[in-house]
Amino acid sequence: MGLNRSCNIQVEPCEAGYEAKISFDAFSTIEEEYSRIITRATIDELELAIEDLKKSFPDHYMTVNQVSNFPMKSSSSIHLMLALLGVTILLFIAAFGYITFIDHSQAGDNDPWNKVAAFFNNVGAPIVALMSYLALLYTLHQQNKSHALSLEELALTRKELAASTLAQATQASTLQLQLEEAKATAKRERFDSTFYSLLEQHNSALDLLSTEDLRQGGRSLKEEFKTLHDNTIYCRYFRLLYQVLKFIAVEHSYEESLNLSIFEANVKNEEKFYSNIVRSMLPDHVLYWLAVNCYCPSGESDPYIFYKKLIIRYQFLEHLTLADGDFNQIYSRLLYGKNCLVLMAYQEGDFGENLHLQRIQESLLQLENTLKPSFRPRKILTDCGQEWIDIPNQNLITFRIIENMQEKHDDQILRLWENNLNNLVRDSEYANDVYMQKVVNTLSIADSIEIEEVKNGKAVINEKFERLS
Repeated sequence: MGLNRSCNIQVEPCEAGYEAKISFDAFSTIEEEYSRIITRATIDELELAIEDLKKSFPDHYMTVNQVSNFPMKSSSSIHLMLALLGVTILLFIAAFGYITFIDHSQAGDNDPWNKVAAFFNNVGAPIVALMSYLALLYTLHQQNKSHALSLEELALTRKELAASTLAQATQASTLQLQLEEAKATAKRERFDSTFYSLLEQHNSALDLLSTEDLRQGGRSLKEEFKTLHDNTIYCRYFRLLYQVLKFIAVEHSYEESLNLSIFEANVKNEEKFYSNIVRSMLPDHVLYWLAVNCYCPSGESDPYIFYKKLIIRYQFLEHLTLADGDFNQIYSRLLYGKNCLVLMAYQEGDFGENLHLQRIQESLLQLENTLKPSFRPRKILTDCGQEWIDIPNQNLITFRIIENMQEKHDDQILRLWENNLNNLVRDSEYANDVYMQKVVNTLSIADSIEIEEVKNGKAVINEKFERLS
């Protein structure tokens, strides 16, 4: 089956230089078309690229129809022109020699053809050598030109490879970011799944504590701790709460397990978000028992020290009710001042921005400023004269009544304040170390307190009887 094939080339200028659209058509029982677009900076580069493309196809694609707005050089046509020029010169020399020596032969020369041959050899040989030399120079010029074009092509190839490498690096970086985001998303989803599963168990255990309050009053922290750990329901709940808080802390750090380095880092916003969810579910009496459970009498060596650091890190005691902020309640040992017993086991900063503690501190400062305390220690006689020493239960702080104070406060109220302060300083186990040293340092040196010029209850009753009589 015969095929009629042709190659069509159309050259036009473009922004990058010159553009050639090459199409190969074949007409047979079916119609098919193959086309290519080649872009180069110069017309010479474009010619070489077209030649290389044509050589890559079979010989029957040789009928070329060129449609171009620019004249295109052909190396084959140049070679043909040089060959025709050489043949013409040789023919001219042969004709010249023949005419010359034929005339001489008619004059009596017996060997004209030898002279023609010698003339042709003497004249033609240098001309042929010159033409060969020129052809060699042209060939070298074309090779240099081709080599230069090859170098340009190589430079373009290198640029394309560099651009491709950069694109691959950018793509790899993008894929790496996508991979990291996918890992972070998977980790967050895995954390959420585990966290809310633990939270569901936590809520179930907390429901069992909602109606059970072990607070009775009249006991020390050690006794409260023992009472707590004798209760299996509370123990189970606090173990579960510890696992929830530990899970939050470890998952939001770079550590594999809970250790001191976690507590040295700042709390992240996401970490705080999850811990606040847990903190918001604890009622006041559970917060109190949580503080008792973590009071850690052995300090840093206590087995519950990490538990204590966790509740301080997430500020669980910030919402603990402390005497409802009423100073008149903090001396009540019977009720331990509504959770104020735990003040002995924690620092002021452990309570965060606890509003109840702030109001208690303000009330103590106000009371101290109102009563104007003055220190009157017991003095003993020494070799150097009279000196005071810290004798247990004998150092007295006296509060003097300021001007017009009795007009604003009757004796009964002043006496109540005096009793409150005495209850604080006399019970060293409960209040002296707590309120006096951590809240108002001026009162910490006292063993007893009195308010001058305040009549006791017996004197007031006697005065009333005297008025009646």
